Amino acid sequence: MPKKNIFSESLIFQKLKYKDKQAFGELYDHYVDDIYRFIFFRVNSKEDAEDLTSAVFLKTWNYFLENFHSEYNSLKPLIFKIARNAVIDHYRQARVKNNQPLEQIRPEELLDEQQDLDRKIDEGFQSDQIVKKISLLKEEFREILILKYINDFSVKEISAIIDKPPGTVRVQIFRALKALKEIMPN
Repeated sequence: MPKKNIFSESLIFQKLKYKDKQAFGELYDHYVDDIYRFIFFRVNSKEDAEDLTSAVFLKTWNYFLENFHSEYNSLKPLIFKIARNAVIDHYRQARVKNNQPLEQIRPEELLDEQQDLDRKIDEGFQSDQIVKKISLLKEEFREILILKYINDFSVKEISAIIDKPPGTVRVQIFRALKALKEIMPN
């Protein structure tokens, strides 16, 4: 969803390379709600989401202060990648505390995304019912749907955030939509 104030991502990105604090403030103002929402949908805890959101912005600032490199040419995938990693670390720490084994990543096969299912979900995505149903899905499906439909990332951007090829991302979107359709009435 476009913000009301004018935000030039490329200009902010360039300023951040030179450690501009005002540019970081603009970055924070522009993305804080999106990052909080992304994290909240993954951790289902207001307090944890607030803490992790703060940590994400601190890590983002440190990225530009300490070890900036040109792997990213856009802020949005960078900051969401940092947010994703913060959530993963959060769950890892919780599992270690509870002596639970870490989940294994399963390889995905290449499938085409169904346009009809995609359109139906996209049209009604903002409804509370759909958001509640998403929370019932397994973590990898929740993440992919949040990135695609709530945060409005392209398949290419999602690919950069989750470190998986675009074909795999399309498969995960397809499977997530299929799983969501199975638990939704109509």
